[in-house]
Amino acid sequence: VQTIDRTFEEIQVLETAAHFLKRVSKSAHQPAIKLCAEKKATELRVLFLKECQMARNDFDEFHQLPPLRINEPPFAGPALWAAALSINLKTKWNAVCEATSDIKFDDNVEVVHNELQETLSTFQTQKYEDWLGTFSDFDYSQLQQRLELPILRKLEKANNDRSISSRKIESNFDNSLLSILSETAFWEKLNSDKFIIPIQLLGLSQQQEHLFELRELINIVVRAYNDLVHDLNGTERIYIDHLKELDRKFRPAFNKIYWSSKPVVIENFVQNLLADIRGFHREVREFHRTLRAIKGQCKIISETRLINCSSIGNKNCEQMSFEKHQEEKQSEGRLTIVECHRRIILETNV
Repeated sequence: VQTIDRTFEEIQVLETAAHFLKRVSKSAHQPAIKLCAEKKATELRVLFLKECQMARNDFDEFHQLPPLRINEPPFAGPALWAAALSINLKTKWNAVCEATSDIKFDDNVEVVHNELQETLSTFQTQKYEDWLGTFSDFDYSQLQQRLELPILRKLEKANNDRSISSRKIESNFDNSLLSILSETAFWEKLNSDKFIIPIQLLGLSQQQEHLFELRELINIVVRAYNDLVHDLNGTERIYIDHLKELDRKFRPAFNKIYWSSKPVVIENFVQNLLADIRGFHREVREFHRTLRAIKGQCKIISETRLINCSSIGNKNCEQMSFEKHQEEKQSEGRLTIVECHRRIILETNV
C-alpha cells in the first residue's frame, strides 16, 4: 500500500496515473490493496476535475481572442483551438473511466466534463455559423474570376518616387480568395459532419493545395527579386542593361500569366525566372564584396604616412639620424601602398 501511495504521488501526468491505477486494480486481491485502489480512484477523479477547471479557465480567458498560430484563419482557427481543448479532455476522461470502471462514484465530475464539452462544441458551432454569415452577400459566380489575375504586381509607390525600392514587387493573389481557401482548409481539418463546406466552394477547395503551392512558389520569386533590389541600392545605374533585360523577362507575369493558367506554364516560367534572378544577384553580391575590399585597401593607403613625425622638433635628433628615420618611414609606407595596390588589382581581376 505504501508503495502504491508513493508511486501515485510521484506521477504528474493524469493518463499515466490512470494507467498505473488500472494495473493496480486488476491485480488487487487483498482488501487493503482494493481499498487503496478505490481511494486513488477518487483522487484521480479529483485530479481530472482540476484539469477541467484549468481548461475552463483557459477558455474563459482566451475565447474572445484565442492564441492562434500565424497562419490560422479568424473563424476556423478559434474552432480548432476549442477542438484541441475538447480532444485533450476527452482523452483524459476516457483514461479515467477506463481505470475506474469497476467503481461507483457519487460525484459531479462527469457532469462538469459534459457541460464543458457542450460549451466547447457550442463555441465551435458559433464560429462556423459566423463564417457562413460572411457569405450572405457573396457572389459565388465571381470565384473563378478572382483567379483571372496576373500572378505579380508592382508595389504601389509614392508620387515621383524613382528610387530603386520603387521597383519592388508582390504576389497578386486575391486576398479574399486566400481567406476562403485558408478557412476551408482548416474547417476540413476538424473532420466533423457538423462543419460542411458550402457546395459552392467545393470546386475551389479542390484546388486549394495546388493554389497554395503556386502561391508559395510565386512568393519565392518575390523574395528573391526584392532581395536583389535591396542589394542594388546605390549601384542600379551600373546594372541598367541587366535590369532592363530582367524587366523584359518579368513582363508576362504582370499581364499574361494568370493564377488560372496551367500549373506547368507557371512553374516553368518561375523556375527560369529564379535562375536569372539568382545569377544576377550573385554578380551584384560579388561586386559589392569587391567594392568593400577596395575601399578597405584605399582606407589603408590614405592612412599610411610617409613622414616620421616623431623625429620632427626633436632637438637631440642629428641631421643624419633624421634623414635615416624619414627614409625608413618612406620605405615602409611604399611597401604598404604597393601591397594594397597589388590586392586591389587581384580583386578587380577576379
